[in-house]
Amino acid sequence: MSLKLSKFPWHVVPSNNRDEGTDLYVTTSDANRHGVLGVQVKTGPSYFRRPKLDGEGVILGWWYYESSRRHFDYWTSHSAPHILVLYDEEADTAYWVHVTPDKVVSTGKGCKILVPAERKVDGDHRNDLLAVTHGRGSSPTLEGTAFWAGARNIAPEEQLRCALIAPRLVAPHRNAGNQKPITAVEAVALLAQGRFRALVAFAEEHPDVPDPREEPPEGGDWAWSFTAAIWDWATTDSVDRLRASFASAPGGREKAASGIFFACALQRVQSHGEGVEPQTRHSEALAVLDELVDGGDLGASDLGWVLVQRARSKSEAGQDEEAESDAGSALTKFVDQRDVTTTALAAAARATAWGIVAARDFQEADLGSLITASDNAVSWWRSQAISEALTSAASTHFNTWAEKRYLMLTGGNAADDNLFAAELNADLLGDQGIFGHVASLKARQRMMSAASSRDEVAELIEGLDALRGSGDESSLESAIVHLRRAGPIEAAANSVNKISPDEWTRTTAGTNFSALRLAGDLVEEATASDLLLSVTRLAAGETTDYEKLVLRSVLVEHSVFGAAAGLMRSASTSTHQAVARMIGALPRPQLDHSVSRLPDVIWQLDFDQVPVPERSALSELGWSDQGRLGIAVLGWLAANKDTDALGELRRRAVSGDLAALDGLGLQAIDEAEAASIIERLAGIVTDTISSARKGTLSIGGRDNSGTLTRLNFLFPKLAMWDPIVELLCEPRVLEDDKLSPCYLVVETPDQLPEEPRNRLAGDIDSIGKAVRAFGRPSDSGMGVAISIALGVASGGDADTAIARLVSGSPQHRQAAALLLGSGYRSNMQPVLAALAGDTHFEVRRTAAEAVGKLAGVSPSPQIDELARHLVAHRGTDLPEALLIGLGQHDQVLSGTGVEIAQRLEGSPSARVRHSAQRLLSRQSSQQATPS
Repeated sequence: MSLKLSKFPWHVVPSNNRDEGTDLYVTTSDANRHGVLGVQVKTGPSYFRRPKLDGEGVILGWWYYESSRRHFDYWTSHSAPHILVLYDEEADTAYWVHVTPDKVVSTGKGCKILVPAERKVDGDHRNDLLAVTHGRGSSPTLEGTAFWAGARNIAPEEQLRCALIAPRLVAPHRNAGNQKPITAVEAVALLAQGRFRALVAFAEEHPDVPDPREEPPEGGDWAWSFTAAIWDWATTDSVDRLRASFASAPGGREKAASGIFFACALQRVQSHGEGVEPQTRHSEALAVLDELVDGGDLGASDLGWVLVQRARSKSEAGQDEEAESDAGSALTKFVDQRDVTTTALAAAARATAWGIVAARDFQEADLGSLITASDNAVSWWRSQAISEALTSAASTHFNTWAEKRYLMLTGGNAADDNLFAAELNADLLGDQGIFGHVASLKARQRMMSAASSRDEVAELIEGLDALRGSGDESSLESAIVHLRRAGPIEAAANSVNKISPDEWTRTTAGTNFSALRLAGDLVEEATASDLLLSVTRLAAGETTDYEKLVLRSVLVEHSVFGAAAGLMRSASTSTHQAVARMIGALPRPQLDHSVSRLPDVIWQLDFDQVPVPERSALSELGWSDQGRLGIAVLGWLAANKDTDALGELRRRAVSGDLAALDGLGLQAIDEAEAASIIERLAGIVTDTISSARKGTLSIGGRDNSGTLTRLNFLFPKLAMWDPIVELLCEPRVLEDDKLSPCYLVVETPDQLPEEPRNRLAGDIDSIGKAVRAFGRPSDSGMGVAISIALGVASGGDADTAIARLVSGSPQHRQAAALLLGSGYRSNMQPVLAALAGDTHFEVRRTAAEAVGKLAGVSPSPQIDELARHLVAHRGTDLPEALLIGLGQHDQVLSGTGVEIAQRLEGSPSARVRHSAQRLLSRQSSQQATPS
């Protein structure tokens, strides 16, 4: 019987109430409807012994008798419609009738009902069965109830669940005032709506309403203790009171509400406190849910609520089969279509099941039924809360943009409160997808408002932790990049140091990998070493059963190599042997996108920590791989005095593989090799110009024009300047193709031969003109920069030109920083202070590099002070740019340069510390070498 119904396809679950009169519960659905159907099955020939015949002896159906009305009353009064099925095993045919009062015939003591012969359980009658499911019950009247909400309108057994899932029906309206005291359940609903100040107002007005900020009296009403526990969690993130509330819950509905709240809070926890290993407590939350299911003292709807949450938790742990079963079982508990909480929970159960089915085979997933189920009152109220939050946030941001000053007459933040409510609602429902979406919204709002809060760093940490928990990789990456650029970097460091190799979930796996890739250098050494060994093990395919389940939806190799690259500088070098062994053991060939981040790992390997067998395996990989990976390995070996690897890279470069230059370095080639490469590059640049004149632009790829310019400067006798001059003077080429040659000319104009120098000086206007993607015209300001570098503009004219650049576009301001960093117009160098604080990061970074270049030799007092200011910058990218600028000098660093490097040895970033240490090591070598 179950097989017949499941072929529709519907979810069929055996009932625990067979003695009452229900054998199966079936969740029915089509593109527009969903519901629950109860089924009682009678099997065997004895049930076909009372046929009803027409005048010609044709069987119209069979009478089913019972000597008592008990089952018939149960079927007709049940909140879920019921059908009675007679199953003929020999013919494998099932006949059914919808049990309704008008079809039940009294026999005096008992009752009977006719099961029609024409009604079979088959595809031809699927729509009839759907009609039975949806022809019963009515939705509650919700219009006009907003102002009259309150616990008195809700059945006692539903009040607590309703207060948490549909608080709109329980909490007093915002405009109803606080003249009358509220119940504990109404207080819970207020907190579920994020209305913390309203609850305090009721407590201050009425002695019977306990103040949630104070310790609740011992032996008092449990519901008020639960209210205080929710307040404590919402304001401190502590789960201790929630645990106590769950342990002391007096009945089934209290256990369900407090246990589910406790489990949800546990899964959000990011740290346990001082000296305790941070983790998400996912397994502890699952244990709480198991305890509730096994307890056996929950009502049907509350048990369904727990099953929805357990399905979500098991799905997060990759236990899809068990999660799908729990979701299906939950649906059989939600039979009352008039209860807005159960319709919302049914939608959450369907969302979990849909996600599992869609991951397995998207064609099997019924999207229409999911969308239909999700269109419910609770989702509307949640959307309303989100709308109010975004409206408030938009008003705040507009007033900031308009520089409007205003006084807040009431405390709090409407955007934060409403997003808190929407996030909590999705969490308590068990809809992981909606929860992740709202959690990300709330986290982003929190981070954008952090600067105006009492504790900016704490708010940013909370926001980052929430973004990791939401699964929003894109927003997390943007947040970390911003903090690296602008700071405070300690927020990113705090959050990323909470990542543990244990207990990742399906949602957090991707965000954890992203966080480690972008901020792994901020992780403390011991933790970084553990994480690096863990991701190395994953890359080698040595996964635990749990990891296999959780990581099924993640591009493991791609994510793992990115995380490893981020962790290499902060982890102990003793881990590098394991990393090298993993890379050397990669299957051949394995040239796909998954290894695109592996070269970043290879370049960071400590050669002395890699034993000979691992070096040999890496060498074999480098020689056999003809792509970026092989070049990275060969380049790493060549940098460590492997002459064979160096020769192979030179051979590849001369043979036309220009990417080999990335591993080789331009200084490593001789004149014969340079002649071949220069000729090839000149041809490529000429083709680029020709394509641009035809309107064909090639975005991305190698910086061929910049490489050709560098080689021209390195090998002046072999130089081919015509393509470079022609490119710079062609306004139809891409801006990106012009920038590197322009930078190089500005930095070393004295090395430019007279003929190309005169040609450039005679066409300054064209140099600054170029196009961006999609053919948009651009003026980078490089024409002005080259005019000053070549002496076309000098003295006061040069100062005026720089002043115009500084007040121009971001590209113009970047050009100004480049000029000043190259030593032009020293009287204008104080302008770098403004450029280092520019609103655009690229300008700030170029200015920081410029300051580093100037501070490395004989800095002015202004540059000296500016350099010290940049060392103390709250991010990591500007101090790192400062070190890059310092490193562009071959001579011994100035005292200021040494001081900068020494101070940055204490940076929170291992990457910055490594750069500073390399500079100081070079300084020591230079000072030890006789002049």
